[in-house]
Amino acid sequence: EPADPAGYQLGEVLYYHIYVQNTGEVPIPGLTLHDALATEGTGSDEVLKVTDLQPGESYPYSYTHVVDEDDVNQGYIYNIAYATWEDPASKTALKAESNPVIATISNKASLVLQKAVVGGPGNEQYYVPGEIIHFQVHVWNNSNVHHKSIVVVDPLTGESRTIDELL
Repeated sequence: EPADPAGYQLGEVLYYHIYVQNTGEVPIPGLTLHDALATEGTGSDEVLKVTDLQPGESYPYSYTHVVDEDDVNQGYIYNIAYATWEDPASKTALKAESNPVIATISNKASLVLQKAVVGGPGNEQYYVPGEIIHFQVHVWNNSNVHHKSIVVVDPLTGESRTIDELL
């Protein structure tokens, strides 16, 4: 599920899980699994996996996809996985497709802010009174909108910094 109910955003990770199962009564030798999104950049019909499946046996395949600029510009990701094999008896080429998976992409002008402790306490377990805690703040542009004059304020310290622009 996306972090934002409006859809996935640039840089967000989608997790795909594909399961192929032999629901027939004979073994399937040389079943090939395909998914253009999993092999993007290597050729749209590249084979993900070749496997043999016995009756009732299944094979899982998982991968991740990071939402990129092309996905944002399109506004969605449409994806189908499919398996091909040859019928052992008739030698006919067969193909089964998954249901389409459509992921909505949101391109709201947004920034992601992350604050983390750098290092740790001197005793490696907990901070003691008077010990200094070091924080690091990261700001990144999670859209294709050019942001200018961003003011980041830390209410704990009262410190503020201005970022002139983030592409």
